[in-house]
Amino acid sequence: MRSILSCGISTLSQGYNTDIRDHFAAISVGRAFLGIDSVFAHIADSLQIPSVVLFGFFDLRVWGPVSSTSVAIQMEGHRPLQELSPLDAIERIDVTLSQAFG
Repeated sequence: MRSILSCGISTLSQGYNTDIRDHFAAISVGRAFLGIDSVFAHIADSLQIPSVVLFGFFDLRVWGPVSSTSVAIQMEGHRPLQELSPLDAIERIDVTLSQAFG
């Protein structure tokens, strides 16, 4: 888990004006994806990039990842993602990765 969190922050998250092709290219060469439910999470899932995706209260049967390389973490009780603190997110990600990948 620490190796995922300690990797460098890409230009995609630093507010640079990039288009969807730049994001797609960056995701396609990445070794892992960690993020929220978004078009980028679905791109990573479709490319079978190992992913951990945080979901709000949406139905995972409809909107969740479909590849075996992706893991979804869903908020409980119809709570929005904004209520998940960074420390709670890291803890849930660590537990989920341990359960999914040993």
